Order: sequence, then C-alpha cells, then structure tokens
Amino acid sequence: MGAISWVLKEWSIAVEALISGDFVLLIRKGGIREKKQSFEVPSDRALLFPTYEHQHADALRSPYGQKLVSQPVPAIGDEVVMSSWAQITHQLLLPGVSAIEA
Repeated sequence: MGAISWVLKEWSIAVEALISGDFVLLIRKGGIREKKQSFEVPSDRALLFPTYEHQHADALRSPYGQKLVSQPVPAIGDEVVMSSWAQITHQLLLPGVSAIEA
C-alpha cells in the first residue's frame, strides 16, 4: 500500500462514527468555497482529519449530540492526530436532496 496523499476534513463526531463502524458512508456536498456544485476526491483513499468547526450538538441525532458534548476541543497549537483513513469506493453525483431523503 502506498502513501496516502489526500485528506478529508470531516466533523470529529463523524470521524469517530466511521472509526467505530456506526457510519459506513459519507454524503458530501460541494465545499463551501468550491465554484462547482460537486465534490470530487482525486484518490481512492484519504486520511480523516477531525475538525470541530460548525458542530452543534442540538443539530445531531441521538446519541451523537450527547457524544459531541463530551469531546474535548483541541486548543490552537495542539497536535492533531490523524489516525484513521477511509477507502473511497464510489463517488456519485446526486441530482438533489430528494435523492437522499427517501
């Protein structure tokens, strides 16, 4: 296996759920600053970089909201460990939200 050269920034609670096996799928929209309305990963593997921005316990279903409250948020300058990676098996362009609300 070669080196992994791509990183996905993802909510820390989602990274935790992927590691534990609670989640096996990520659905992503285009990035906040991307001009296109799509999200592309140019690799079949990516490190998972846990982030804490925009996580709100009240916006998450149980039990994830409660788990989020107990997660320590690193201080500026703290070391961030990326101990997990994901295998990307499929990238699909969905026509809209209705495709995932079913």
